[in-house]
Amino acid sequence: MAYEVARGARGFFSGTIFSRLSGCFRDIFLAFFFGSSAMIASFMIAYRFSNLFRRLLGEGPLQGGFIPHFSEKSGKEAAIFFRDVFFSLLTILVLVVAITELILTFFFSRVSTGSQEIVILCMIMLPGLIFISLYAFSSAHLQCEKSFFLPAASGVVFNLIWILAAYITAKNSPHSARGLAIGVVAAFFFQWLVVFYPSFQKMKGALSFREWGYYRPFSSEVIAMIKPLSLGVIGVAAMQINAALDSLFARVADPSGPAYLWYAIRLQQLPLAMLGISLSGALLPALSKIKEEEPFRKQLRFALQAGICLMVAATGALIVLGKGGIRFVFGHGNFDTHSVAETFRALWGYGLGLAPSVIVLILASAFYAKKNYFVPTISSLISVGVNIFLNTLFVFVFHWGVFSIALATSLSATFNAIFLFLFQRSLLKGLVWGLAKALIATLIPAITVSFMNGLPVIALMGIYGTLFFLGVHILKIEEVAQLVWAKNSQTSGILIGKGRDI
Repeated sequence: MAYEVARGARGFFSGTIFSRLSGCFRDIFLAFFFGSSAMIASFMIAYRFSNLFRRLLGEGPLQGGFIPHFSEKSGKEAAIFFRDVFFSLLTILVLVVAITELILTFFFSRVSTGSQEIVILCMIMLPGLIFISLYAFSSAHLQCEKSFFLPAASGVVFNLIWILAAYITAKNSPHSARGLAIGVVAAFFFQWLVVFYPSFQKMKGALSFREWGYYRPFSSEVIAMIKPLSLGVIGVAAMQINAALDSLFARVADPSGPAYLWYAIRLQQLPLAMLGISLSGALLPALSKIKEEEPFRKQLRFALQAGICLMVAATGALIVLGKGGIRFVFGHGNFDTHSVAETFRALWGYGLGLAPSVIVLILASAFYAKKNYFVPTISSLISVGVNIFLNTLFVFVFHWGVFSIALATSLSATFNAIFLFLFQRSLLKGLVWGLAKALIATLIPAITVSFMNGLPVIALMGIYGTLFFLGVHILKIEEVAQLVWAKNSQTSGILIGKGRDI
């Protein structure tokens, strides 16, 4: 079973590489054309607020609720459930977008002139959330079918369209982000199309054409999924409102603050998406099929040990290579030296939360697999309160600036991870020693590259990675070795047969 997670994570990872590289080019274009201007900062605030519904109704709760329920079904029963969830989701999305557009229209004249552009950008981007939420649904279905590469790689289409929109906007209306907002809607639509067709192809033969038309929005089985899912929605709503508030806190600290956070979190999410989200995304379908407690815990412990080790290494890389990486990736055009320095400070704050964030992702998958949405929801709500308190303290009392907002995010993620561990205390066995080995494997390359500042950042990244994986081999960190190098289920059996509790 550990091999199944490793194989799925590698499929997720390989697809995510293409998606994140194209995303990196996308942000390079944004930085080159728009820098950290107030205009692009307004767009980033609007994008975060409009994306709130994507997190609520698309990613996260929907996938966490759909995958365990769908994994229990097969054949025609699975196709009927797929059909009913799809049309129920579409109905909810259309209603939510329509109501939200009316609310924004009502409040448009009641907000300050400086905030009206943010409202307009939100209104433009809102319809695109129908497509990106349907994309998340189709991706969840493909994951159940053990297809991980395409959902991860489909972001390439999204990013290419965004890049085209950025170029056209910069060329024709560089002082307005409305063209960019329209491009985002188009990007959402085409990203959904990429995964919708193969997802539907896997299901269409199970029902006749007439049966596909007899859909039952909010059928009893859909309601059975939605009831516990509503708890997850509450938790994600709190987290996303919190993320949107981060942008407002950053705006108070510095007019360009939201832009610094945006560029910093793009780099922070590279390892988190490629490694942490890939691992947790492959883990949930596998855990949903396991009914015995001991295999469940072995699978979960394997994911935790591999995820923690890789995120500790990524944190070290961001700290010692982050400034050079920001200068290399974004330090062109209108992205000046001051922007590089402020973005690096934010990146340093975000980097400290990598390991806690992956712990939260993995442990939340374990709760979702058992259809327990209460504990992750309560944990999210409490950590949101912690984050808002810390933001208020750091920005208004200590005046620590934009960096402190990223630091508060990492501290609240740490609190979230600790809270979830309170309900999974048995998993701590072996993790402390695993963490110690991860720190040793990370310190050596981190110290080494810190004395090699004259080399290009790409060369330093290669040296860092080589030394880290050499440390993995020497220290026999088997979870990482299996995740990265295991080729077949026989290898997985050997590792388990050695008595390693993975």
